[in-house]
Amino acid sequence: MICANCKKSSENLLNSFTRLERLHLLASAAAMARSIDQGPAMDREISSSVVTKRLISFPEQEQQALLEYLKRAVGVEIKLGSCAHGIQIIS
Repeated sequence: MICANCKKSSENLLNSFTRLERLHLLASAAAMARSIDQGPAMDREISSSVVTKRLISFPEQEQQALLEYLKRAVGVEIKLGSCAHGIQIIS
């Protein structure tokens, strides 16, 4: 579950970047998650939020496969649906 702001951000990504550009941004955010993983809990929450927004800009049938690949590639657990905004959550 994500907030309305995160959903809107992912839709903006979809309309602003090509699929390959979004894949590059997603991979970059996931790679950074490795260095952030040992930091403070809030940093991990922000990192997961960034990955989530990029991931949901892809079609649903691709999201889980991309998430699993990124988890294996970077070696950290990405908490899909994480949102650091603390506002109303939508499905």
